[in-house]
Amino acid sequence: QDPQLGRGFPAAYNEAPFAFANRPFSSPGQGRNVLVIGNSFARDFINMGLETGQLADVDLSYSLNHNCDPLSPLLLERIRQSQAVIIGSGVYAEEIPCVTRYIAQLEALHVPHIVVLGLKNFVYNNNAVMLLPEAQRYGYRAKPLAPIYRDNAEAGRAIPPRYYLDLFAILDDGTGTVPVFTPDRKLISQDRHHLTRAGAKFLGEKLFAQPQFSWLRKLRNQSQDQPS
Repeated sequence: QDPQLGRGFPAAYNEAPFAFANRPFSSPGQGRNVLVIGNSFARDFINMGLETGQLADVDLSYSLNHNCDPLSPLLLERIRQSQAVIIGSGVYAEEIPCVTRYIAQLEALHVPHIVVLGLKNFVYNNNAVMLLPEAQRYGYRAKPLAPIYRDNAEAGRAIPPRYYLDLFAILDDGTGTVPVFTPDRKLISQDRHHLTRAGAKFLGEKLFAQPQFSWLRKLRNQSQDQPS
C-alpha cells in the first residue's frame, strides 16, 4: 500500500499550492517572477515544479482563475510584473477563444514567457487496473477518452506551439495510451484527474524537459551561478 494514497490525500496534496495564492512578488520588476493561473490542474503544475525542484529558484505566485474568467485589475498588475505566466487549467475546446484572448492580453503586456498546458484527464477506472494480476498491472497503459485527445489537438492547432504543451503527448508512446503507474510502481493519479506526489515528480521530470520551458532552465542556471 502506497502511504501517499488514501481517502482525502489527493485533495489535500492538490490544495497545498494555495500557500502561493495571491502571493505578492518580492520584486516589482519581472526578474524571477513566475505567475501560475488556473484551477486544480494549475495546482498540479505547481506540485510538479516543487517535486522536481524546477520552481525552487523562482518567485512564485498562484491565482485561482478559470479560463473564461476575466482578468481582474489585481491579476493584470501581477501579470505586468511577471517574467513568465503559466495558464495551467488545460483547455477544453469550448474554452479555446477565451485562452487565445488571454494570450493576446499577455502579449500586449509584453510578458516574456507564456506557457499554456493541455488537458490531462486520464478518465480511466483505477479499480479495474488494480484487479489485474501483478505481472500485468504495473506496466498497464490506459486509453483516455477520445474527446480529451480531440480537445488537446484542437487547442494545439489554435495556440502557437511555442506556448502550448500537450501533456498527453509527453506521456503517449505512440499507441494512444498513457501509463497508470510510475516506473517504481506508484499511481500517477489516484482520482484519474489530479497527480499524486509520485505522479507529480514523474510527469514533472518530463514536462520541464520540454522546449517550452527552456527559459526556466536558463533562469535557474543564472540563479545558481550567482554568488551567495
